[in-house]
Amino acid sequence: MCTLDMITENFEDYPEHRLNIFSLLRTIATHCFPALISLSSRQLMFVMDSIIWAFWHTEKNIAETVLKLSLEMLNKFQASKFCNQFYRTYILTIEQEIFAVLIDTLHKSGFKLHVLVLQHLFCLAKSGALTEPLWDADTCSYPYQSNVAFVRIMTIKLLSSSFPNFDVMEVIQFVDKLFAATNDLSTFKTYTQDFLIQSN
Repeated sequence: MCTLDMITENFEDYPEHRLNIFSLLRTIATHCFPALISLSSRQLMFVMDSIIWAFWHTEKNIAETVLKLSLEMLNKFQASKFCNQFYRTYILTIEQEIFAVLIDTLHKSGFKLHVLVLQHLFCLAKSGALTEPLWDADTCSYPYQSNVAFVRIMTIKLLSSSFPNFDVMEVIQFVDKLFAATNDLSTFKTYTQDFLIQSN
């Protein structure tokens, strides 16, 4: 049985293999990033899908390693010439999965790292580091004014459908607060925590 088959059936079997694979990926991202950007789009998609899927690990060491790996990948891609392409492909998926994991009580121990990932995504959208639209201008009929507007609207849609107990104005206020607090981790974290508490 190959390692991949061993770890893709569920989140529980072979925890030592899982931890070692994601530790290896983190080491590669940290010290051999050119190897990752030389992957084909399909190979990189496989790596990213594996990382995003692993957000759901309930074993603390694995979840923490995966979230730190995610932050490493996000930072490395932000500083690379592939920044626009990478974030156009993955920003909404990462955001959606992080919010989904945040509301799952089995993942409370990863809250601080989840918030760091979200803060990174919001900061990036707001910073101007992305020099191309995050949306496909050829197929999108909505005239987004900026990447901030795009991420804001998509986040409002995501949270409105994920948290039906909030009205749209409450969701808009929360998202606007997050954008206002992108450079203040403590406040960003507090807003996120308050929103999650109110959602229960």
